[in-house]
This record gives sequence, structure tokens and C-alpha cells, in this order.
Amino acid sequence: MEPLVSVIIPTYNRAEYVCDAIESVLNQTYKNIEIIVVDDGSTDDTKEWIKKYLSSSKLKYIYQENRGVSSARNTGIKIAKGEYLAFLDSDDLFLPKKIELQVKEFKKSPLSVGIIFTGVVESGETIYIPRARTRFEAINKLNLLIKYKSAFSTNLHRKVVFEKVGLFDENLRLKEDIEFLWRALKYFDVKLMPINSIRKRNPSDSLSNSAQYKENVASWVYVMNKLCKIYPLEEEIKEIDSKAELGMQHFYWGRCLLMELRVKELYPVIREEFLITTKFLPNFAPAYLFLAFVEKLMGLTYASEEHFKLALKKFKSINEIQKWLETLKFQQSISF
Repeated sequence: MEPLVSVIIPTYNRAEYVCDAIESVLNQTYKNIEIIVVDDGSTDDTKEWIKKYLSSSKLKYIYQENRGVSSARNTGIKIAKGEYLAFLDSDDLFLPKKIELQVKEFKKSPLSVGIIFTGVVESGETIYIPRARTRFEAINKLNLLIKYKSAFSTNLHRKVVFEKVGLFDENLRLKEDIEFLWRALKYFDVKLMPINSIRKRNPSDSLSNSAQYKENVASWVYVMNKLCKIYPLEEEIKEIDSKAELGMQHFYWGRCLLMELRVKELYPVIREEFLITTKFLPNFAPAYLFLAFVEKLMGLTYASEEHFKLALKKFKSINEIQKWLETLKFQQSISF
């Protein structure tokens, strides 16, 4: 008997899409599947559209008051009976061999592999990604998945992953998948199969398209602060023998946050990353320069001036100082 796979479909006001999503699961070449549709308080005629499926032993339909996608997924996880769990957004579609190929991959994988992703790049070999030891490694592994355009609906998870790391954070409507993956990557290896397994439709009113900027920023701030708690410094020190390597990881992570997100609410997190760098690399001049820059943005004038003086003392040449200052000018015009 093939292992049971539970496919959880959270939906909210997607009556015109959800039936196609259900059909894409029913049409899988892998047949030992249960489908759990969690209606997160839809006000349209979603239930009427899926009535024709309710007599099937393969499908469960649950209605709950609107609490967001994290809650809807968690409701499905709690009643799922499968050894493996998949999630399908109700406006996306599974391609026919998705689950079959991923179950086959799990069968030849060690138990340390908790999640199998797919992307849209149909070339190359399956990539083995070991668990993350630090927050910087967690970021790099996420970036690799993004490079292959791996969406959350592509994943197949062992149920034990949720038993180990917990459910989705119901405080989040956005970035909840990223926060969950960072928790999972701490304890489990993952694999990335470079095949396409879903078709995304992205209706124009989907949450990711219509969410307000402030909510998006708030979500990033929340998950970045959570990342620091998932990978606390004291645990990173136990994982990484080389303190110089760990110091550079925090420098590159802080620099990435500073250059890419440009969110003032994250300045305290960024400052902490550079402070950690100076702890492990007390003679690394660029860390003091970036630290001074962030403190200037935060209005911490005295600290900024002191760290800038330290940076000047530690740089080996005027040309080196100029190179790093040019990097910061690219980010934002500011004078010390």
C-alpha cells in the first residue's frame, strides 16, 4: 500500500477557481490521496460550487470563521491522516505527476529529509540541501529556492516536520511560509527537484497582489525578528567552530538587510548583526563603518561617531575607505 498523502487546500472567496484546484488533485497519477478543503469564511458561493465533491470519500470540507491562511492550513494539518502533507492554494493547480514524483524521491531519501521542493527549471539534478546551522545559512537556502522559483504549493512535507517544529504562525497573513521554512530548515535537510510541478494563476485580487505596503513591511519585520529567535547566537556558536566565519556570516546578513530591504523598522536588527560581527572580528574595519552608518540612520549620533572613528583607525588605506564609502553612498547619501 502506498503511503497516504494529505492535500490541504485553504480557500477564501475563490469559488471560480477552487474546483479546478480540486480536479488537479483528483487527476494525480498517484492515487492514495485525501483532500482537505478548508473554507476560511468565504462569503461567495464556494460551498455550492464544491457540493458535487462532498460525497467523495477522498474529500473533506471544513468551514471556519475567517482567520487567515495560516489558520486554515493549521486546521487542515490537525485532521490530516497522511504520512505526507501537501498544500495547494485554491487559485493554483497541481500538474498530474507532482505527488508521484515527490513520493518516489522521498522513498530513496534518508529520514533527515523533511521537505521536497520543486521549481520551474526543468534541467539538472536533484539538489540536496542540508539543514541550516545559522540564520545566514537559512537565508542562503531560502534564496536558492527562490532562484529556482519554488513556490510553497510545490512542497511535499513529511508530517513529522510539523510535529517537530509546530504549525504555521497565525499572527502572519504574509510571509508565513518563509517563517515556517526557517523553522523547518533548522532541523531537517531538504531536497529541490528541478522540475515544474504546479501552475500558478495569481488572480489580480490575491492577497500577495493587493496587500498594503505597511502590512508587508510589518510582516518582514516580524519574521526577521523571529529568525533571530529561531537561530539564537548562543546556538550558532555551538554549531560553527570558526568564529571568524560566523562573524562574516553576520556581516553579510546585515549588509543584505541594509541594501535589499531598506526598511527603517529593521535598523535595530541590522545594527545587532554588525555588533555581532565586531565581537567576532574586532579588527574588521567595514563592520564598524556599516555599524556607524546604521546608527547614523537611527539617530544614534554619539555611537555613530565613535564607531566611525574606530573604522578609520582599522582601515589599511585611504583607497579601501573610499571603496566602502562608495558602497554606502549607493545605498543612501549620508555624510559622517
